[in-house]
Amino acid sequence: MAEQKNTDTAANLGLGEISTIRNILMGQQMNEYEQRFGHLEEKLVNASGEQGEKLQNFQEETRQNLASIEKDMNARFDALEKMLREGLDRLENQAEEKRLNDKEALGNMLAEVGQKWMK
Repeated sequence: MAEQKNTDTAANLGLGEISTIRNILMGQQMNEYEQRFGHLEEKLVNASGEQGEKLQNFQEETRQNLASIEKDMNARFDALEKMLREGLDRLENQAEEKRLNDKEALGNMLAEVGQKWMK
């Protein structure tokens, strides 16, 4: 058991020495990499935020465009409905006028026939 503790301690000392050697040999490069990764992470966060803002702006613009289109379509449908009602009213008036004219003409014809039969 004591040998295993000594082996573990020696292994930890060996790892510590390796880490120290690595820091001596690669310390500057590791710092540069950490700075680069930090800079890239910052750029990524900024780009993500910008894209989120652009997406929100696009969504708002789309909502406004749809509302405008809906308003325009409703106005057009209202105008078409008005035109159809006016056209229908005109046709009904013309039909009523034609019916009255035909009724009057038929009455005149029947009166003439009645007078001819009476003679």
